Amino acid sequence: MFLNWISGQSPWFKKNESRLRAAANITIFVVSFIAFIIAIWDTGFYQSYALQQRIDNFYKIYFACNGLLYVLRSLLFFKERHLSAVAITNLVLGGILLFEFSLSLILGKPYIISNFLHLPPIYKSLAVLLFIFEFSRFDLFRFLPLLNPPQLFIVSFGSIIFTGALFLMMPQSTTRPITFIDALFTSTSAVCVTGHIVVDTATRFTMEGKAIILALVQLGGIGIMTFTSFFAVFFKGTQSFREKQILKEWLNDPNLSSVKYTLRKIIFFVILVEVIGMILIYFSLDVEGFSRGQRFRFSVFHSVSAFCNAGFSNLSDGLYDIRVRSNIPLLYIISMLIIVGGLGFPVVLNVYEFIKAKFRNFYEKQVKRHRYVISFGLININTRIVLLTTLFLLVAGAAVFFFLEDNNSLAGMSVAGKIATSFFSSVTPRTAGFNVVDMSMISAPTILMIIMLMWIGASPISTGGGIKTTTFAMAFFNLFKIIKGKDRIDVFQREIETGAVNRAFAIMFFSFIILSIGSFFIYLLEPQQSMLKIVFECFSAYGTVGLSLGITPTLTLASKMILILLMFFGRMGTITLLMVFISKPKSRPYRFPSDTIVIT
Repeated sequence: MFLNWISGQSPWFKKNESRLRAAANITIFVVSFIAFIIAIWDTGFYQSYALQQRIDNFYKIYFACNGLLYVLRSLLFFKERHLSAVAITNLVLGGILLFEFSLSLILGKPYIISNFLHLPPIYKSLAVLLFIFEFSRFDLFRFLPLLNPPQLFIVSFGSIIFTGALFLMMPQSTTRPITFIDALFTSTSAVCVTGHIVVDTATRFTMEGKAIILALVQLGGIGIMTFTSFFAVFFKGTQSFREKQILKEWLNDPNLSSVKYTLRKIIFFVILVEVIGMILIYFSLDVEGFSRGQRFRFSVFHSVSAFCNAGFSNLSDGLYDIRVRSNIPLLYIISMLIIVGGLGFPVVLNVYEFIKAKFRNFYEKQVKRHRYVISFGLININTRIVLLTTLFLLVAGAAVFFFLEDNNSLAGMSVAGKIATSFFSSVTPRTAGFNVVDMSMISAPTILMIIMLMWIGASPISTGGGIKTTTFAMAFFNLFKIIKGKDRIDVFQREIETGAVNRAFAIMFFSFIILSIGSFFIYLLEPQQSMLKIVFECFSAYGTVGLSLGITPTLTLASKMILILLMFFGRMGTITLLMVFISKPKSRPYRFPSDTIVIT
């Protein structure tokens, strides 16, 4: 290779190769960080014409120099075989940047890719992406050796929330300045994929502000560690053991060696579903109600928001807007995106493996004409429980909503409209937060049902919150076990371990404690508000839903802070919060005598 030839020609290079590699990496990171700061400053603050010209020239010089550094790094500092893909990635990216922007500087105009790379939004986005690429190369766990995985998970989300709040306070992010508490509330709601708002997203935030919110939703939906680790695969090539271990726990992957491939599947799956959702939403919109640009922005925003179960909308009335609330195809498309996002990545990957095996079996039998037997147990018990519980909640929720609201909020709709609205209203409380009915019109029994659905939430390792469907299922299985007088839980010819049942009840109990404390203190601070509305807002925040009965924007600063904490706790998960403070159990060589306690 080129590196071996250089080493043979220059003993000095061979001797100082590691130092040069480190110097090149540090130089690229520092330059990328400076460009990132300038891009944020350029995006968030107004610039004079002369200063803007200097900034644009800086971008061109930066991209040309960074391209040269990428090319040099790919040629000189990648010699391992398993890093060849990383070297090629650096070489291709560096070659494009170097060639395009060097010619642009020399000729004074775009040369290869026309004006696309020279548009201001592309300049800024490219500078941010290049910084993310370099940031993802660092082993962050080396700098945070004392944090266990749950603590690192919380720190990463907390850092994104605080950074997002600062970004949303920039002058060009809003049409009118907002307070830090409102920016923090919006950032928390976006990162925790809740959808609770205290200011109108459509009118209070500019195009840049909405882009920041959408980026926070995407990061919150798939997780910042998942996002940066994915880029690290292409720009670093390797992962430390601790990186793999933490991702293994986060992704619930049983095999440590397959974490990298699971990560790729998740990212590609997210992109695929959101792109398909965007296309379907775009063509489902009424041409007369939206311009082409509005349809595109609406499609992108709501595809990401729906899949991530966020509930944010770039319309003032959300999906209750008169132009979309009666659009039956749109309601089903949004519902499917919410359901897929809320199933959880382990379930989706398990179903994918099952479908792939089915197709492979069909191909072997029909094309190659010889028998291919699928191994048993492809659909694991976790997937079965999640799918059946989700189906039960969707059907039961839709039926109850239709029955309770037939002559109330559904009055005047066609039968097809009532069915679509009932189904959508059963899907969205499960952590999505969109509404297509007037929330002030729904009856008290319906509110109680929605509170129940918000509390249950989505499934584990998904884009949603709540106590999770598996926790709810474990509680029911345990109830039936007690009623039948059994000493263990058997489901689908499998015995459920006692630890899973204990964790389920711990999650339920702890969630009730958090919600009770939050509701209690908000009622003390807001005695003029209805207790039912306060409880509704707290369950919505903890379940990362975002549905509201209209009181959140009117709450005091202290009450908003309580809702911020509830959103954060709900997104982190009860077990994650408990594990932050739990130390390693000490083994004891003895046991105390057992005794009984009177329960009833």
